[in-house]
Amino acid sequence: MTVDTTIGERIKQLRIALNMTQTKFAKGLVIVQGYLADIESGKRVANERLIKMICLVYCASKHWLKTGEGEMLFTRESEDAQWDIFRIFDDLTPENRKRLIEYAEYLLDKQLKESSK
Repeated sequence: MTVDTTIGERIKQLRIALNMTQTKFAKGLVIVQGYLADIESGKRVANERLIKMICLVYCASKHWLKTGEGEMLFTRESEDAQWDIFRIFDDLTPENRKRLIEYAEYLLDKQLKESSK
């Protein structure tokens, strides 16, 4: 897979690697097939929220989706911390899941503010 592809082309590569139709892939992301087709063809641009959903639902590497560099999918060996978060999150109550998400958003906001100084 080449680095000089678009995000839409990489999303299509991911979908094909997962042996999924556009309809099935889109359904997993709670979007319509036509929207996915437009992204894959370059008529539309994938927004940050969709990229995050693809990463969460299909275990895709956000770095690979954005740049084309590295591995397409993360594995337990390559990204243990991400797997740990998924495992822990699954065991939390709905109330504690909400707290964890809020805290993670707080940390990300703080990190962004610190990096912009």
